[in-house]
Amino acid sequence: NISFDHISEPGTRLIKDPRVLLCNQMHLIEKEDGLGWINHPGFHNRINSSDIIFVARHCGYRIFEVYNAPSDGLVSEELRKQYGDFRPQTMEKLWDDVLKTGVIMFGAACSDRHSIHDHVNNREAWNMVRLEARTLEEVTLEQVQTAFYSGDFYATGGIKLKDVKLEDKTYKISVDLEGTMSDILGLELKG
Repeated sequence: NISFDHISEPGTRLIKDPRVLLCNQMHLIEKEDGLGWINHPGFHNRINSSDIIFVARHCGYRIFEVYNAPSDGLVSEELRKQYGDFRPQTMEKLWDDVLKTGVIMFGAACSDRHSIHDHVNNREAWNMVRLEARTLEEVTLEQVQTAFYSGDFYATGGIKLKDVKLEDKTYKISVDLEGTMSDILGLELKG
């Protein structure tokens, strides 16, 4: 579970449930026009599925990190014991446990590099949002936030999608092969 020695809000009472602090922190992030989601649920194994379900049901947050690039399973067993388990299969199980309860929760990715000199894992991760804007100049913060909060995004380690559609309870996915090859390998497709 979420574990802190003590948690308090200045000028108020001691908070008995650390999940409430998590909700409060995300509310503060949004108040400053940020995008609140749960990062690193595997860090020291402090956040479990019931914590994520609480945050979704009681605070309305629907995004958590399911993939952390530098911590994606290439980390040694010794480091997992020390810092927690971030392997994709562990995060997928956590996500499945949340979804089985009927809670809608979207999975995000991040590239958690703390230094540009960190060469432990050269893979990266990011999130792609679907927007109506055609140029970067047309993109607004509100559009990006709306896309995230409505689940109109996907987490990736390099694959670019052209489109995702749901038709007759079947997902149809189109991959942007040229964009993917360019971003991942720096290649240009010809012919």
